[in-house]
Amino acid sequence: MSTIQVNAIQSSTGTQEVTQTTIFSGTAKAWSNLNGTGTIAERDSFNISGYVDNGTGNYTFTIANDMGDTNYGGHGNCDRIIDTTNATEGCQYANILAGSQDFICVSATPTADDQAMVLMSILGDLA
Repeated sequence: MSTIQVNAIQSSTGTQEVTQTTIFSGTAKAWSNLNGTGTIAERDSFNISGYVDNGTGNYTFTIANDMGDTNYGGHGNCDRIIDTTNATEGCQYANILAGSQDFICVSATPTADDQAMVLMSILGDLA
């Protein structure tokens, strides 16, 4: 396997440049778009190798290429789609591990609640 070593990547016009720091530290290392209702189903993802339905509104995402440690950042959004109206719900991360992440969607009551749109991303350093 060959290795390319650069400090930055530049567009062919020379008007846009991305440093290696941005690539390594500033981009999502994993993300997912999951249907969390009924039998959960992936719509699309990056660096996610599997999902577990842990019960109502509680999902585990398995990271294919582990994070370097458990000090990564996460972002998520849960939406319950009712007819043509999106009701935004809350979400929280739990059981943060280098190789997996639990994600819990909660309603306003607040109780765990299955969601039609479970969107999450993980930012940080890969192992």
